[in-house]
Amino acid sequence: MKIWKIITVLLAVLLLAGCVSGVSEAATITITGIDTPDIDDEPDTSANVNSGFTIDKITWSPDHDTFDAGTSYTVKITVKSSTVIDGTTSTVNGQSATIDSISEDKKTAVVSYKFSATDAAEIIDEIEILDITAPITSASQDKTVTVDTNEGKSVASVESISWDPNDSTYLMDKVYKVTIKLKLKSNKYEWASSTSSIDAEIGGNELADNQISKSGETVTLTYTYPKTQPLGKISSMNLGVTAPAVGKSPTSTITTNSNMFTGSATWSPGGTFKPDTSYTTTITINANYGYLFDSTVSAKVNGVEAYVQRISDTQAIVSYTFAQIASVSTVDVTVDAPATGAVASTKATYVKTSPSGSANAATITWSPSLIEGEFEAGVEYTATVTIPIISSSNTAFDKETIVYINGEQAEVISVDANSIKATYTFPKTTFIPNPLDIIKEFYNLMLAFFNPASYAF
Repeated sequence: MKIWKIITVLLAVLLLAGCVSGVSEAATITITGIDTPDIDDEPDTSANVNSGFTIDKITWSPDHDTFDAGTSYTVKITVKSSTVIDGTTSTVNGQSATIDSISEDKKTAVVSYKFSATDAAEIIDEIEILDITAPITSASQDKTVTVDTNEGKSVASVESISWDPNDSTYLMDKVYKVTIKLKLKSNKYEWASSTSSIDAEIGGNELADNQISKSGETVTLTYTYPKTQPLGKISSMNLGVTAPAVGKSPTSTITTNSNMFTGSATWSPGGTFKPDTSYTTTITINANYGYLFDSTVSAKVNGVEAYVQRISDTQAIVSYTFAQIASVSTVDVTVDAPATGAVASTKATYVKTSPSGSANAATITWSPSLIEGEFEAGVEYTATVTIPIISSSNTAFDKETIVYINGEQAEVISVDANSIKATYTFPKTTFIPNPLDIIKEFYNLMLAFFNPASYAF
């Protein structure tokens, strides 16, 4: 009987030992090293587990690429064991966790732990678009702007900025609409839930509710600017042209210090300028893009008031008639006539013209050549006189111009509008004998008085 009891006890002990040997030695699954969710961080996909277990997989719910604000995240960790998992507890980062499930073979378990919600996001309800310039005729459209918010300038970024119409430069008298799409740079911020709660400005212009829209994470702002204005009004023009000069050809070029317009000149009559003729220049002026002619635009040509006809907002005609270039009919020149032993003058002593004021100077050259600049006795000298026109006189020499030198008509040897050259030959200079020769001759005459046969004629 005792032997049977002993055998029964031994069998019970063996059975109990078998049951104990079939359970994992680890009573708790201890998981550590899981980073607590923080806004903008990526979910942790690695962790540590106590001996006897290995980590097979880590997932998060909700499944976000980065943690959002004001959200509670649950981590699920799949662990495996080489022995049976049964009746086991679990912890994550020292906190009690839940074993969601155990596989049929009791060697795989899913542990879950719900973290506290991340911090709440800062609400963005004020937006100001800076560094944007209102459309100006001929200027380039802004493609970059600065975004300021109630949480600072580093919160939002520009997803896109577009203009309608999309011109490379703004055209005059046209309405332009800008559309700016914004996104937040961090999950730490979120847009106000209603666009009516958002105050927004574009370049100092406050937007109405219907100019603000929201789609997902994007806020869109729109603003329509007034029509573009002209760059300026042309109220006066100072034009320069090359005035008519006899023998010269007219030019179409004009000069001005304005960047508001360009122009070109035509002349009537055409061809090379002639004396005693009235010339009219007609200048066509075209306003550069962005500029318009004022209704009372005025003009000056070479500093003198001219006639202006305003053809349109962008074109005007300026006309101006120059005074005739009068022909010089006569030139009277007075020079110091050659005199034996006198120093020859190279400048006239007096010049008079008809019409008056055409010339006031003349230069002289002498032929034959002078010795030490003095006239010799008994020589016939020719003066060549060169007379320049006074450029401001509005007169010109021509082939009909007569030159007088010391009251005698001279021979004109060359002439153009600006200069005339004439020659005149003076009588021979007076012969003055040598005083010694006179004394000698007187002596010979005295001898001849007493001895006529001795005088040689």
